Amino acid sequence: MGKFILCSGTRAKEPLRIEITDTILYTIEELCFYLYQHIYLITDEFFSESVIGWIEKEVELPELAKKLRELNRSGRTLKDKVISILCSTDYYTEKEMKELIVVMDKIDGLPLIKRRKMKADIYVQYQRYLFAAKEYEAILESREASILTAGEYGNLLHNYAFVLLNIGSLKDAAQKMKEAYRSNQNPESLKSYLLILRMLGNENAQEQQKDLAVPSEMLEMIEAIMKDAESMESAHSCYQAYQKLLDSKEKHDAIKFYRDLETMLEKWIREYRNKVS
Repeated sequence: MGKFILCSGTRAKEPLRIEITDTILYTIEELCFYLYQHIYLITDEFFSESVIGWIEKEVELPELAKKLRELNRSGRTLKDKVISILCSTDYYTEKEMKELIVVMDKIDGLPLIKRRKMKADIYVQYQRYLFAAKEYEAILESREASILTAGEYGNLLHNYAFVLLNIGSLKDAAQKMKEAYRSNQNPESLKSYLLILRMLGNENAQEQQKDLAVPSEMLEMIEAIMKDAESMESAHSCYQAYQKLLDSKEKHDAIKFYRDLETMLEKWIREYRNKVS
């Protein structure tokens, strides 16, 4: 259940804009809530001079701003900075702050690559696909990627492929999804790859199916999904929805096309499962 934000401090005339989640904050209580709910995204870089200046001038907490500057200068931990802000209001109880400290300690104990993966996953959750793509790409190209199991590496590729789908790179998405399946051997990655190929109208789709030894049951499911989509006559059918997407692509609205495509693929799979269950 969400927390009701009762703000007793000064409301900023100019809000604090958090680009990575496209969030606007007006009070210190809202900043506390943001830090608590997005702790996996918060790094030392978050406590920049622009944020501290906002705390000092807009919400009129000069002592807190002074303390944060001192913490930055002395190289104190991220935990110290977060807790300093949370303690500036009565928004969170002592028990809740202790629980957050436990979470931050667990995050600190994770390898850097796994912390970055959590960050990338949250970007996807907020549909900040360019941020997510940059993070996934950096993870996959890093030396630390060697500590990942084949399954973990494949799952990263799977997520990266869907991000690429959303930023308008369908062919690259297909390639990464194929690599994902080769690494994680997850049927969901294979299914997604084959559906993307069908969306692309790939002439080599059948050859790809043979090379990957696709189970006949999966091929039947994909064919059923495609046939169901094509046979639906309702204005809300998957087929007509897909035709609308194609129209938007032809009208050079490619970004919208690719952003909607992932949702459609998931919808088709879900409808088929509901039908056969």
